[in-house]
Amino acid sequence: MKERFIVSPMQSICLCDDMIVELNGFDESGIIGENLRFIRVGIDIHNELRPFIYNLLHFGSVVMTKSMLKGQDPEVQKAYVRAVLNDPAIDVNHYAFPPIVQLDLLRTFTICEFNRVVDGRRELIEHFNLGDLKETVSNVIDYFKKYLDPWGYTERFIKSYGHRMIVEDLQRTSKVLNDKFINDYRVTSFVDGGFPLVFWADNLLKPVEIMGPSRFSKEKTPIYGISNGDEYFPVVSVAGNVATITNRFYEMIYPQSVKEIPRPTTFSLEEYCNDYERFCEKPRFFPRLLFIGYIDTNLQYLIPFIKFKNMANMIFEPFRVFYSPKGSFRSFYKRFRGDSKKDIVVCGKIRQDDPKEKSMYQECKDLGLTMIDASSFLEDFEVLLDKIGEEAKGSNLDRLSLEKVTLRLNRIKEAAKKT
Repeated sequence: MKERFIVSPMQSICLCDDMIVELNGFDESGIIGENLRFIRVGIDIHNELRPFIYNLLHFGSVVMTKSMLKGQDPEVQKAYVRAVLNDPAIDVNHYAFPPIVQLDLLRTFTICEFNRVVDGRRELIEHFNLGDLKETVSNVIDYFKKYLDPWGYTERFIKSYGHRMIVEDLQRTSKVLNDKFINDYRVTSFVDGGFPLVFWADNLLKPVEIMGPSRFSKEKTPIYGISNGDEYFPVVSVAGNVATITNRFYEMIYPQSVKEIPRPTTFSLEEYCNDYERFCEKPRFFPRLLFIGYIDTNLQYLIPFIKFKNMANMIFEPFRVFYSPKGSFRSFYKRFRGDSKKDIVVCGKIRQDDPKEKSMYQECKDLGLTMIDASSFLEDFEVLLDKIGEEAKGSNLDRLSLEKVTLRLNRIKEAAKKT
């Protein structure tokens, strides 16, 4: 294919200061109980800008999210997948989650939840007899908060298991971890969906002597769950896009091999259920970037990645805050909770004739939240676009494709200046 990059066999395992650094993105698509599929994308850190070029070539934008795909030509979507799968610098692994395994999980999950509710009932009865109910009732009320979104709570449990099994499979799918001669490495995993989908990470990464030597460790193979990661981090975005498109057009999977996610063999499902309930009782987040006002689409979706690169790989979880008459930020923190002192509000243009935007801006100031103007990222944004352009020039794209990338990058730069 003309848009396929020429990559030497070792380019997908590049050295960075004598250390081999591999980035992995994980996402899924489909419906629980039916066609739930997971995708792992692995890419060397020296090639991490390559996903942006595929977005530019096929969609005309630096960023492309699963929601944006809905309006794209099906043939263009298929061409995008073919280009990604044909690129030897990008590893893609496909996984199917058999409904029978999902059913086993749901059965165990339901029993564990019932047992926890029965324990709460017993505790209430004991304290009722003692005439001391205040603290116990408060605990029960807090426990049942998760059932305000019962399907979301269950869905995250099922998906977390799928991601756990796929990340563990990196021992076989990662070129770095699979090569026992490579000792100086860092294999980083980014899972879309936030902490609930990686609550198991510490258990997977802690050394277990009885199991023998492991390639996993907190230092060498960190695992991060990122809310909206499929929209803001390129390696996760590729995984999300491939998962969505191949789930929509099944023929795109052929002739790729698809692995089935198995039942657990190295841990107990009961313990897994109990850990999920315990660790996910309260929301956990990295510091968050909260967007308000008008911000150019490409600029907004690149700001978390820009901060990630500029701040020694510090992760921010991005959210767009929407207006609420009861208080936009108050409603946001009521829903998501977390420490507002660590969050940063990125403000785009506030239209003075829009009372909703003015209200959000004023509320932000009244709450004393840290604020930063979106336009302050324009310089770094343009630097990143220039690097993407240099990456394209270093590829074997034909002249017309290269001109297309250059023209679109220039157009995107000009559009962002209106922020």
